Amino acid sequence: MGPQEQLGTLSRLLLLCSVAAALALPGTSWHQVGPKIYVPFDPNRAQVVAHKVDLFAVVLPSLVYASYPLIAPYGDLIVHDSTANTYGLVTIFLDPPQELAVPETIDGVSREALRNGGKVMAAKSHLFYFTASLRGGPDAIFCWPRQGTQAQLFYAPKAPLAIRELYASTDPPGVVALLTNGELALFPEQSRIPRSLATGVSVAAVTPGWCYFARGGREVWRCSLAGGKPERALGPLPGDVEALAADPLGHRLACVVRSSGQGGRLQVHDLVGGRLIWEVGPVTPPGYAWGRTQVLKLSAHTNRLFYTGQYQGRDGVFFLDLARKTVVDLATELRLEGVLAQRAVDCNETGELLVFATGTDPSRLVLAFLPDETAPEMWIDGLPTMIHPGQLPLEFHIRYRDRAVVSGVDLQTLSVQLNGSQLVAASGREPEQAHFKLTSELLQPGLNELRVKIADRAGNVAEKVLRFEFRLPNQQ
Repeated sequence: MGPQEQLGTLSRLLLLCSVAAALALPGTSWHQVGPKIYVPFDPNRAQVVAHKVDLFAVVLPSLVYASYPLIAPYGDLIVHDSTANTYGLVTIFLDPPQELAVPETIDGVSREALRNGGKVMAAKSHLFYFTASLRGGPDAIFCWPRQGTQAQLFYAPKAPLAIRELYASTDPPGVVALLTNGELALFPEQSRIPRSLATGVSVAAVTPGWCYFARGGREVWRCSLAGGKPERALGPLPGDVEALAADPLGHRLACVVRSSGQGGRLQVHDLVGGRLIWEVGPVTPPGYAWGRTQVLKLSAHTNRLFYTGQYQGRDGVFFLDLARKTVVDLATELRLEGVLAQRAVDCNETGELLVFATGTDPSRLVLAFLPDETAPEMWIDGLPTMIHPGQLPLEFHIRYRDRAVVSGVDLQTLSVQLNGSQLVAASGREPEQAHFKLTSELLQPGLNELRVKIADRAGNVAEKVLRFEFRLPNQQ
């Protein structure tokens, strides 16, 4: 198969998988397997490895070899290292796995086959990033857009470039790279011209609009991705920072700190309140491995922290509940042997889906579902803050989505009230949105209040209140 045929095959596979993942949601049938755990597949057709009140796990259908799993923020799609020159693509819907071979030529640029040791990857909702060496020279950044397009060359360096870690950025859109020389650089999606953020960096974490990093000392710094000088975010700490994570909202920060001759301590800090939330230890994060997933990962909107490495003398994948102050070794809970800590774990943005690779032969992927404690996301479109009679009738839309794609939105719970009276959707309740129409009969002069509620199957409720003014001609 020639380079162009390979590229075409990759495009078709990616198109099929992305379309399948996109279409799986509306027709998906959810099954309850725990008090607050739902799965988007029939559990009777899955290889179940754990079924408890607060944990449900299955073996994902994957290729012969699997490591370095990377899960999309919402959790519906998972990419993993399959072989030295191939990626595997699986979904949480237990669809048949796909193999995505990296073609010999992308955008006319040839590259050598990827060497052993895994790949450096990053993910966000619509893109997967990865690195590869060009003609045995500097690292280049490639991307796989999810919606029916081919693998693309994102950035080709003109000078030596060796990338240690990639972090997806949503604000501004792009990718942040930590180079082996300690430089932290932003590669914007629009210009793709790198901009240096900091130097001498040992570990980093990226949130929308911000980057947190340490320079091997006892302080954590942060800098705006929009520009500006770094500022101290935390410290001095009781030891050197060896690992770092920040929740997507930038409210909390987790770090492993170690003093000379002492065991490491895992700390979680509240950046808003300026206090230490919790500390456990001793911990020893795994040694650096090319392409490994993050040692620490903090979830958004929940009190969950995932840590891979050694804790109190045991290697494993640990789940820390910050609200209940509990630590659970997930590998032990699942009774899985040979979990490779440095290759093991990734979780979705909410921390309700966890995927990791076992070290067994052949290596396999295990997907764990934890209780859903996160309300759905909801948006109100097309409703201005000021309405005049000439704009009526006015249509507006309410969109909703389960953050973790695990429980699914319960359409029967959708409630839309205008000034205390229930509104009826103009075209029924669709799987991902509902349409409504405002007329003069429904509005009252002056201030109006729209109150919208919806819940997922696990009972988590999202609510939005929007106030707008209906101005009559004599009020101009």
